[in-house]
Amino acid sequence: MIEALRQLIATDPQSAARQAMASLEAARTAGDHGEIGPLAYVAAQARSQEGRNAEALALIGEAERAFLRLGDPLMATRVQLGRMHVLNELGRHGDALELGTTVEVRLARLGLDDDDRWLLPTVVKNLGVTLGLLGRHREALDAYERALSGYRALDMDDEAPPLLHNAGCELLALGRPEEALRRFRRAAARFAASGEKVAATQSRRDGATAHLQLGRFERALRVLRTASRRFHDLGMDGEVARTTLDIGQAHLLLGQLQEAEQALRAAVRDFERLALPHDRAAALLGLGRVLLRRSRDQDGLGVLATAADLADACDDQPLHAMAILESGLAAGADRSAAVHEALGVLGNGTWPVQTAHVHLHGVAPALDAGRLDDARAHLEGAEDALSMAPRPDLQRRVAHARGLVRLAEGYPAAAIADLDEAVTDLRTDSLDLTDHLARLRFLDDSADAMNDLVVALLAADRTREAAEALSHRKAWVLERQLRSSTAVDDHARAHTPPADAPSRAVVVSWQAHRGQLRAFVTTGDRTTVHELGPLDRIELVVGQVEAQWVRLRGGGPVVARFAERLADTADHLLTLLRSWIIDPLDIPEGAPLVLSPDGSTSHVPFAALGGRARPLIADHQISVTPATGLTTHFDTSLQRDEAPLLLAPTPDALPGTVEEVRALADRLPGAEVLVGAAASTDALSAGLRPGRHVHLACHGRFRTDAPFASDVQLADGWTSAAELAALPWADTTVVLSACAVGRSAALGGERAGMARALLGAGARAVVVAKWDVPDDRTGSLLADAYDAARSGSSLAAALQRAQRTAAATGAHPVSWAAFEVMHR
Repeated sequence: MIEALRQLIATDPQSAARQAMASLEAARTAGDHGEIGPLAYVAAQARSQEGRNAEALALIGEAERAFLRLGDPLMATRVQLGRMHVLNELGRHGDALELGTTVEVRLARLGLDDDDRWLLPTVVKNLGVTLGLLGRHREALDAYERALSGYRALDMDDEAPPLLHNAGCELLALGRPEEALRRFRRAAARFAASGEKVAATQSRRDGATAHLQLGRFERALRVLRTASRRFHDLGMDGEVARTTLDIGQAHLLLGQLQEAEQALRAAVRDFERLALPHDRAAALLGLGRVLLRRSRDQDGLGVLATAADLADACDDQPLHAMAILESGLAAGADRSAAVHEALGVLGNGTWPVQTAHVHLHGVAPALDAGRLDDARAHLEGAEDALSMAPRPDLQRRVAHARGLVRLAEGYPAAAIADLDEAVTDLRTDSLDLTDHLARLRFLDDSADAMNDLVVALLAADRTREAAEALSHRKAWVLERQLRSSTAVDDHARAHTPPADAPSRAVVVSWQAHRGQLRAFVTTGDRTTVHELGPLDRIELVVGQVEAQWVRLRGGGPVVARFAERLADTADHLLTLLRSWIIDPLDIPEGAPLVLSPDGSTSHVPFAALGGRARPLIADHQISVTPATGLTTHFDTSLQRDEAPLLLAPTPDALPGTVEEVRALADRLPGAEVLVGAAASTDALSAGLRPGRHVHLACHGRFRTDAPFASDVQLADGWTSAAELAALPWADTTVVLSACAVGRSAALGGERAGMARALLGAGARAVVVAKWDVPDDRTGSLLADAYDAARSGSSLAAALQRAQRTAAATGAHPVSWAAFEVMHR
């Protein structure tokens, strides 16, 4: 019966618990101590699987006492291994570590015979689990190696797969995903060979985390979805729900908030149905984070409050503290109060990872309030926790916090050293960035650290280095974040030094940080910095411009009646924007501009700044680049391409696109034209080659919540930016005649979208529209631009000429200012 109950626990812990408790009550009534011990232990395992760990702990105590009454100290000691597991589930890792150390010594004293020698490596394995939960990952890895050696000495190779799996988890925590993936694969193969399908699938599922850290996003999601199907086929509803939770977390890391919300809501429902409150609390915490990122603050706060209550009921202090911290920070309350409340929940428990995380959230609010002593205290608390949990992400964040404190103390040189440590693995002097950049869990923190490094360099009067640091920060998404598998073609990653800007060009790079905007302006060898004031006013006006233009594009009799008033209002707003972000920079009249926006400036219609009376495009040639310091193609042109590729994939839905590409073909001798079914993804891929120019006229959609899921419609369906980036774009120039695909959104601390996807895949330059554009205006505007480009002008100069021509007709900027040239 005991063995049958153990098997039932894996599939139906509630039924197992009911049956075990019924049998245990009968044994108690009969005073059968021989049955009480085993039944109490099995009941404890079932209760723990349900998440009812306080009851499990009491049952383990009963089992231990029963075995001692029977004079079986060895079995009582074995039950202590179950106590370690439950203590870990309760977050009492320090108690579990102390118990495991005691058990190891006790077993050594008992003088185990050959049949029981397996207990020693088992205790060491459990110590490894506890050390890992304490954040002491190197010690945990060593423990697993010791346990593996002990099992091998006993010819117990069947115990190797779980240890390989656990070692993979520790290697992930240590920032060694390639090694971790190898361990997970070995574990999965060994499990599968022995017929342990559940464990094999669990190892494959955890390998998906390694794929995420390596930037193999689509592969990670495929692995997780496959694991979910296999768990479903095995009838493992709890594991299906846990895998759904992992899928939601993967979408959250990718910035795919809609998909993340769907998966996490499904996980919450499944955990509620399965009566797994602890897992449900974890899913609710993830769901709350997603809702907050989707600007649904009230919904998010409600979900986080439920997560906090549920974690409290489960006696999970770390999860409870994280929910309180997240909700406190999101509620707009005193951030220091939220930090102190979370620390109060953690109390004196041994949770170094969570303790360090909370303390680190306390440093910046204390500094903002001028409480330097409080900031130092939080830094010291984080450093103390770090001594117990030397994780790479925590080490970086503590170095970042230390840099902020040093900067507040007036020691910029020391701050620079600390902040440089925080980003040391995340910077590069070439386009061949390290694989560390693909670790999404570091990107947001590292972007902030690099921004603060810029501030520290400015405080030390090292302006040029500050501008370079800002450029490196902006390059991260461009170079690594979107990649779903391997690196870009070597042709696109050649180690060519950045090209010099045209002699008269002015390079402007904005930095949006801590509610303020500044600009770095480089002319020749001279770089100056300009403080431009608060960001909120710029965000407000950009939003108002977009709202006015949506009305103007909508048309109708009401809009026609008030069109001039709407246009005048937009002109006023555009004039304000120019006076805030361009005019203070003292740019020489007529100088070409190379612009690198940041934050809300990414949505600014630069060509139209100043309004109809004085549009910026009338005074300057404009191009945009994600990272000025890595720019290699200031002067992009079409001269090398004798056979451009022109595509109109959906002639029925957009008949104007066919006219557009055929009219362009008349201007571009030798052009290859693909219309309708011929303009498929495969045809596009086959037509790409270095130096070729591509013009794609089609439907486009931008996704704010998942910018790399923004897509265009080809003949065989909608194709996302991430999927397009897998094609061989190296050294191409691209015009996307599609609505809104020039927009970008925040992802991993940077801006991301369709244009950045193609640039990251190797394209030299991309011409894109930042909002919906009318077909008739688009065709004539681009035709004029092509005429200029084929006569030898760069793409930026050609687009400037076409936009000037359109502006001279009196057309409103909403019809011609959407397009801009983005280049590497």
